[in-house]
Amino acid sequence: MNIVFEKLEMIVDFFVEQWHKMTKDKRGEDDLSGLLWITGLLILIIDIFTKKISLLVIGLLLVGYGIFRCFSPFGFHDKENEIFAGFFRFLRGIGIRIGGAVSDKYKSFQEVDKKEKLNELKNKVVPDEETKLERAEEKEMKKKYYMFDCPGCNQKVRIPNRGKKGRVAIVCPACKTRFVRMRW
Repeated sequence: MNIVFEKLEMIVDFFVEQWHKMTKDKRGEDDLSGLLWITGLLILIIDIFTKKISLLVIGLLLVGYGIFRCFSPFGFHDKENEIFAGFFRFLRGIGIRIGGAVSDKYKSFQEVDKKEKLNELKNKVVPDEETKLERAEEKEMKKKYYMFDCPGCNQKVRIPNRGKKGRVAIVCPACKTRFVRMRW
């Protein structure tokens, strides 16, 4: 088994050495070209399943430009990499700020007395006695009357519920507008 690992190590060393010979006096890989390669390869893998020509073209262009950046002697690639590094630092700073804010909120929530917080929530959710009585009266009213809005003046008009269903003609007592509604 050790012989196999030694042979694999020799093969990997050979390829690393060849890579260094090919990139000698060249730029070599930087952060942006590595991102381009990985993104291009991921898009090509997605293309295997979706079989979209646009994904294939985009993936090949990203991988090709990443390789071109590694082997080109041009100096403007340094500027591209600096812009990318600045943008990455900016995103990292935003992530750190958001993470800090979330962790502060989590810590402050843990520090609050949980029983006190529960009591506050219960007091906010549970209505007082007056509200309960108003709701009960409203329920009773809905059982005894049908409520409709007048299309002329938007006043609420109620008619008694006598157990009948169907159409009913209503005259608004305020503006004398006639309208027809359904009772259910």
